[in-house]
Amino acid sequence: MALAGRFCLLAGRFCLLAGMFLVATGHLSFLTGSRGWAESPQPNSNAPQPIKISSLPKPPDEIAEQLRAGKVHLITGKQPADHVANQRGLDAETDFEINFSYRCQPQWQHDAAQGTVRIRMNFTRIQWEPKHTIWFRNPPPGSRFWQDTLVRHEFDHVRLSADPRMKKQFIQMLRAKRVITPSVKTNQVVNRALVDSLVGEYVTSVFREVTELINIRYLELDRVTRHGRQPVPQESTVEQWLKPKS
Repeated sequence: MALAGRFCLLAGRFCLLAGMFLVATGHLSFLTGSRGWAESPQPNSNAPQPIKISSLPKPPDEIAEQLRAGKVHLITGKQPADHVANQRGLDAETDFEINFSYRCQPQWQHDAAQGTVRIRMNFTRIQWEPKHTIWFRNPPPGSRFWQDTLVRHEFDHVRLSADPRMKKQFIQMLRAKRVITPSVKTNQVVNRALVDSLVGEYVTSVFREVTELINIRYLELDRVTRHGRQPVPQESTVEQWLKPKS
């Protein structure tokens, strides 16, 4: 069951293409503790092991859609001693990661007297791709895996972060602000590289807002269900979040 996460900008790169276009990709992940085991797996009995979807019964349609849309991977096994789930004795936990990319065609004017640069942004492509890892300390028996209350709860987490409305909100927020006017140092050279960097900072700030909203919803889901011990209250805000886009 997911706990409060922390922001960790894991990777980002900026590439200049011909003309006045910027392509940037980034990766922001909510982590609930060390994920060193995921980055540098070691062959030991304590390392998490994958749960193969093919080894389980056919999932219900709604779960199958979340598996696809959320790019969900299931794992089990003992977590490292410094992992939050292990520290708090949780039976399951969902981590989500979002990969984003965009293309922007900026135009800018440098006001040396004011120490600002006015950047007009034109986003021509924005992508948002979530993926998830669900860890189970002791996975339910395969015969009733998809009906298990804990499994259903973790897939409610996936539904929140894989919700296409989050992608839509990210795109709308980026395009709502056409112009930014960041400050620059008096002796700073204002060129394309600097402008690309400033646009990247703006995109990352918007990205953090949206992913923080997801994190808040994760926490609220856990709060109202007591980490999946009781159903989502009917007619609650959380229930509205979990409803598929109409």
